[in-house]
Amino acid sequence: MSSQSESLVRRGIRKVSPSEASRHNESGDLDDEDSLSAPQEDSNDKDSPESEGPESLANLDESYRHKHPSVGTSRSRSPAKSKKSSSSGSARESSKPRVAHRPDKSSKELDFSKLVAVPIIVVLVLLAVCSWKSMRQTVPTQDRSSRLDILRQHLRRLKQSYPEQPEHNWQIIHSSVVEVLNGSDTQHGPAVLLMLASSHNENLTTRLADEVAHALSYAFQDGGAYGEINLDTLTYTEDVIAARHVIDRSCKSTFLEKQQHVMLAPHIESWHPDLAMMLHPLCDYENPWYKNAAIVLTAFTSDVIGHKARREYDRVAEEVLNKAWETMDTNQRHAIVSRVTVNVIVLRDEAKVCSKINEQ
Repeated sequence: MSSQSESLVRRGIRKVSPSEASRHNESGDLDDEDSLSAPQEDSNDKDSPESEGPESLANLDESYRHKHPSVGTSRSRSPAKSKKSSSSGSARESSKPRVAHRPDKSSKELDFSKLVAVPIIVVLVLLAVCSWKSMRQTVPTQDRSSRLDILRQHLRRLKQSYPEQPEHNWQIIHSSVVEVLNGSDTQHGPAVLLMLASSHNENLTTRLADEVAHALSYAFQDGGAYGEINLDTLTYTEDVIAARHVIDRSCKSTFLEKQQHVMLAPHIESWHPDLAMMLHPLCDYENPWYKNAAIVLTAFTSDVIGHKARREYDRVAEEVLNKAWETMDTNQRHAIVSRVTVNVIVLRDEAKVCSKINEQ
């Protein structure tokens, strides 16, 4: 052994034979001249790698990996490193921005359009309904004032023609129809006016009722025309059903076919109790047959009532009608009487007027 070999043995390094180096290069463990030497524990060991112990091979591999770290990792990876590499790859994948599934833009616009369109349609429908109701129920302001002016003109003329009638009688006539003429929403039913008089003033009452109906017709812009339930058609027969048909036809002809607004029903105290029940739906306030209308009723009593004060009007009218329809069911009678005695006027004697009427 030369001096160089002895020096290497002293330092624990042996010289690798050419055949051994060739085998290492083929297996990929050595790449350059520095890898030809490896640590050993005993200088008297044989040159073949099989003669080396496990510790010597481990030292050789450790020394080589220390000098060439890339070679070791290229051959194999430990489970820890593989796990680390896998986790790092997963981290890189997770760090990439994920593209979320977004709905189609056109679908979103369509949904938004639906959300906006539905409330708009609902509002438009409500406005149309309100407009339609206002057109049917509400009278224009100009027509309201003209209607009331026409009514006042006729009432002033009637006051001059019937000077014995108290002022509050004309006020009651005016107030009974003012809500209907105004087209107010607070007035649900028709305007009902009952003119009550003693029997000896029948001609006076018939004439005044006719003139009041004319005045109301002009106020409703019907040109003075109005309907009347003819008493003769109600007394010629005891057939109540037939008489009811007469009343029904008269109302439909006046209010629906002719589009008039005033109906005159004289002598209701002489109506059969079963027939008088027709006054319930005709004069009802909540659910009447005809709303935008005025109904003028007349009733007579054998008692002298011309001197009665205003506060007694309602009581006198109730007494007269309860006596006339006493065979009717009590509850039904009270319901009908309460509906026809909402606005009552009691006529006083008119000596001069009556004399003129009798002369005619």
